[in-house]
Amino acid sequence: MLTAAVIGCGYWGPNIIRNLYYNNKVNLKYVVDFDHKRLEYITNLYPNITPLTNINTVLTDDSVDFVAIVTPINTHFDLISSFLLNNKHVFVEKPLCTSYSDALKIENILNEKKLNLMVGHVFTYNSSVVKIKEIIDSQELGEIQYISSQRLNLGLFNPHYNVVWDLAPHDFSILFYWFDSMPVKIKASGSSHVINGIEDIASLSVELENGISVYLQYSWLDPNKVRKMTVVGSKKMLVYDDVSAIEPIKIFNKGVDIPSYYDTFDAFRCSYRYGDIVIPRIMEVEPLKSELDDFINSIYTGGSTKNGVVPGKNVVKAIEDSIFAMRKE
Repeated sequence: MLTAAVIGCGYWGPNIIRNLYYNNKVNLKYVVDFDHKRLEYITNLYPNITPLTNINTVLTDDSVDFVAIVTPINTHFDLISSFLLNNKHVFVEKPLCTSYSDALKIENILNEKKLNLMVGHVFTYNSSVVKIKEIIDSQELGEIQYISSQRLNLGLFNPHYNVVWDLAPHDFSILFYWFDSMPVKIKASGSSHVINGIEDIASLSVELENGISVYLQYSWLDPNKVRKMTVVGSKKMLVYDDVSAIEPIKIFNKGVDIPSYYDTFDAFRCSYRYGDIVIPRIMEVEPLKSELDDFINSIYTGGSTKNGVVPGKNVVKAIEDSIFAMRKE
């Protein structure tokens, strides 16, 4: 069994802890947090785990094979570096860190130490997202023309980073998984309404290397929870609604055909296609479990995962460029 520690047991940490605790390939030895109440809560649930208020014991314990870092973004670089330098494999919640330059430093340490690192872009393990990649790759939708995405909700407000750092990692990680194509042009706008200087709404317009246009909308200040992506192809269109538990994917046999030739403007007529709506069956599994299983297997085999340091640094680069474009306006 691999011995593990979890750093941080706040909002998302308990989900990591639960999955590792019940994984038969892992001995979850430590949980670290500054908050004594959170530690007490976790140890009441899992009495075999040793609670700690600092990372020193984990750093020096040679029996610890890997750590899962579930702490605020601004702490990631120092924590990742410390654990890698002490020969621990690292799983870190998204995003990898707060700057591309730091991401490159992490990559250098990782290559020197020959360890595994995974960034928790959990949507790439979502059954619907995996199914959509299969549909795109099959050419069922035809040539992809554009993609739009909305991620809206009331909160969670954070005084340390804005809505783009919070929500855009989901979309960029999904896009890079689907297309393996980086942004070549980004336009962005955003504004602050609750915490001065922290953008709580933002819109991004992104052009990928493969020519696909992407439009992204984010908000912490919306009465409805919306997580919807629309993929428009030359043959069909697809809507992915992550909030829908029953029918997350719908494929619309809709489109527009342009006449092959016409002699006059009056002769020009678009032809609109209206066909069936197909709802693929999705076999749901917990994405976080699949993600952590992939990471654990990569340690055993020395293989790679979907979200190693390269995809992780690419997401950070895209977010950094988006915020630069937004604040340049």
